[in-house]
Formats: sequence, C-alpha cells, structure tokens
Amino acid sequence: MPLKIKEFDLSNEDEAGVYNTSRFAEKVGVSAAKLREWDNSGFLVAKRTVTGQKYYTKDDVMYVLREFYYLDV
Repeated sequence: MPLKIKEFDLSNEDEAGVYNTSRFAEKVGVSAAKLREWDNSGFLVAKRTVTGQKYYTKDDVMYVLREFYYLDV
C-alpha cells in the first residue's frame, strides 16, 4: 500500500536544503517514526553530523518522491 504523502512545494525550500528529522518528516508527509524505520531498514539512511545528529538533504526528498510517486524530478 503506497504512502500518502501530502502535496510537496519546492518553492519554500530551505536555503541550505538540509533538514533535521522532524522537518524532513514534515516535508515529505511521514512521521519521524517512519523515518527511523526507513533508517533502520536501510531504505533511506539518514546522514549524520560529526556529533551524531541525523539529517536529510534535498536529494533525499527527491528520492522519496521518485520512489512513491514515480515522478521524474
């Protein structure tokens, strides 16, 4: 069953294109728990800062959109 991801608006993209877990979850319309599940399963592994904080990039947003919507983005 495909995930229902809310409408995505690139016009409000954060300048750096880098998101913490909660912001990324909000951006793609899934829960932080779902992101942890994806990270643990290897589907979408979070990058980590030198201090161990998880983060995601604009490329990760595009990956999720391509995987669930087969969009040419």
